[in-house]
Amino acid sequence: MPMDRETLQSLIRGEPFEPFTVVMSNGERFDVLHPENAMLGRSTMLLARAGANGEPTDDVARLSLRQIASVEDRARA
Repeated sequence: MPMDRETLQSLIRGEPFEPFTVVMSNGERFDVLHPENAMLGRSTMLLARAGANGEPTDDVARLSLRQIASVEDRARA
């Protein structure tokens, strides 16, 4: 079952924002460290990834909502 878009939207727009990790069905993990780094489409999530020191990069991941297995709260990780 694809990840629910509304659930992701509520995580991104949370007040205050709490960083979270997206876990893909193949085991890949993507950290969402700031709400401005993520954008939701109808069936995909675009995620701007930061460099090793948190600096901006041009690396953007396109994640299929169908392939998102779960999300994890980074505070508990």
